[in-house]
Amino acid sequence: MLKLSVRAIASIIVFLSGLPPPPSWGAEISYEKSTIYIDGELESGDFSKFENLVDSLFTKFNKTNQDSRPILIIRPTSLGGSVQEAMDIGRLVRKNALWVFANGPGQKCASACVLILAAGVSKLPKGGMVGIHRPTFPSQLFTTLNQQQAMKLY
Repeated sequence: MLKLSVRAIASIIVFLSGLPPPPSWGAEISYEKSTIYIDGELESGDFSKFENLVDSLFTKFNKTNQDSRPILIIRPTSLGGSVQEAMDIGRLVRKNALWVFANGPGQKCASACVLILAAGVSKLPKGGMVGIHRPTFPSQLFTTLNQQQAMKLY
């Protein structure tokens, strides 16, 4: 039986209707069996989606387990995207002591995705590709800053 994600179904509908695709889908963030999957290009709003999911999982866990913490595994598969979103996700990963397993065979975690991998308290890059380059930020992020503020932020 063919299993399609909501994004896949929406993409088929957009394609068949002849409408132009929306400007951005962002990463697909999902949860299954103690694992949060982050698939696709990281874009504005992905940190909020991730944060809401983590908060809801901790709230649900804490209702039945007062004396322990859940072990959550993050599985990012992305060729990058928004450095800021990745840094924010990474900070939340580190703050909550989450594990990050990147790359089963044939999977890739590159560019901004590596910032999420690096934040994990336990990391396992295995079987796939991990790659990084100098991060880039949208130029409008710096337009209201003087040179010293921009250098500090960068």
